[in-house]
Amino acid sequence: MKFRKIGFISLPALACVLLTGCGTETYVVPTFDEGKQIQLIAYAPSCPTGLLGGNVSTITEENYKNIAKAGFTHTLSLYEGFFTKDINLKSSLERSYKTTNEQNLQILDYCEKYGLKHYARDWAAYMMGIYAGYDNPLEKYRSQLSSYDQYKEAFEVLFPESTDPEERQYFKHPAYAGNYLADEPFFSSLKTLGEITDIYLNRMDELGVKNVNPIVNLLPCHAGGTSLGPGWSEYVDSYYAYTGKKIGSISYDFYPFMKGKKDSSYMKDLYLYNLQTAAEKCKDYGCNLETYVQTKGDFTGMRDLTSIGDIRMQLYTDLAFGSSKVTYYEYGCKNGEAEGNYALLNLTNGELTKNYAYVKECNNEIKSFEKIVSCFEYDDIMCKLGDPDIPNLNFELLENNRGNVSSNDRVSIASCTQDVFMTSMKRKTDRSDAFMLVNFTDPFYKLNNTVTLNFKNTKALLVYKMGERQILESPSGSYTFELEPGEGTFIVPLN
Repeated sequence: MKFRKIGFISLPALACVLLTGCGTETYVVPTFDEGKQIQLIAYAPSCPTGLLGGNVSTITEENYKNIAKAGFTHTLSLYEGFFTKDINLKSSLERSYKTTNEQNLQILDYCEKYGLKHYARDWAAYMMGIYAGYDNPLEKYRSQLSSYDQYKEAFEVLFPESTDPEERQYFKHPAYAGNYLADEPFFSSLKTLGEITDIYLNRMDELGVKNVNPIVNLLPCHAGGTSLGPGWSEYVDSYYAYTGKKIGSISYDFYPFMKGKKDSSYMKDLYLYNLQTAAEKCKDYGCNLETYVQTKGDFTGMRDLTSIGDIRMQLYTDLAFGSSKVTYYEYGCKNGEAEGNYALLNLTNGELTKNYAYVKECNNEIKSFEKIVSCFEYDDIMCKLGDPDIPNLNFELLENNRGNVSSNDRVSIASCTQDVFMTSMKRKTDRSDAFMLVNFTDPFYKLNNTVTLNFKNTKALLVYKMGERQILESPSGSYTFELEPGEGTFIVPLN
């Protein structure tokens, strides 16, 4: 089979572009004017001097310049905004605001210069009233922060109305995107979380701060104990009723790569199930899906990255399910490559690791088609095993038996040499088709994948492969793709 590649054509004033193929037929390459930017968030981008034991601050212009170069659009504080409690609740809240304001104004100025937006963290506002398993600096004053009115009074101190026109307040900075309000709340805390979110949004409105969204992130489906209440589905429904509908999103974190025995690796088997159920919830509610990417190992058994394929597989998988916001956990941490469990940046000395290069390449790949993929929403998933005698638990645990479905009315996965999945996607405006094809093998094992797809009623394919735009033609409708470890390929059939 011979593929013909046609160079990039852009005619933004027209609704489509007509191209003539190798034969006499023509096909239409649509434009995607409604497309949006995919948010790529660097979590823990910097750290004040000494907080992690280092002798440097990474709240520097050079650091934020590097973050922008790596293709990130936003940053999300972890270590900034931390304070030491004072002699009483009010003075503690005032100290928290002062610390948060000073540190985040420095960050916001750098972000504005390099085209980034910033989500701030005030440790007094973060998880306020949600104390389960969390050591808040205001723990001592929990009895004074246990009702809606008390939360509201506290937020008026944490987000004060300035009487000085010269005073700079971080939440009025043009690069401010919102505050980090909560991470992984328990089912029992969701009502309180809804109150806190409501108070925050109302306070921003009172202060005239527009176009902000707080960061509120949920537990993954494998969380233990009673943390999810009746179950993950009910947990998300309750969250959406109290909070999600106010901010228009469902966000959760799931880190798939785990250390195996004797220098091996394995993937958590609920990874695709969690994405599938979250994407279905977003379809039902008409809201956005927000996801996370693992960049490092840790004490829980997560492994370090071993190749660029680890980033590719997560990023393209998230996009396959329609994620509009991807947070990298973490951008910076206290370790370097020699210690293991390292991220993109060593926060104690400011040195970048090899993971920085991996993420930079992947982020800039998806920028070539983010305005197209963001026009589509997740519809369903198809899977095929490379070896039918070797099961894949990620496929088997999908709902509605989707792990055993390898075709729909537009395309079939004819063959593959390794396990592969493909999501079908629908354009939000006209319900036309697109697909995301992903080599779903643990990139640790460096397995390439040869996949053949058979399309119906398709004259050609618009394809984005590692950021390269191609148009492929096949008179028979059969196309073969060579996928590297972790690689995803975005496909739009042309009529």
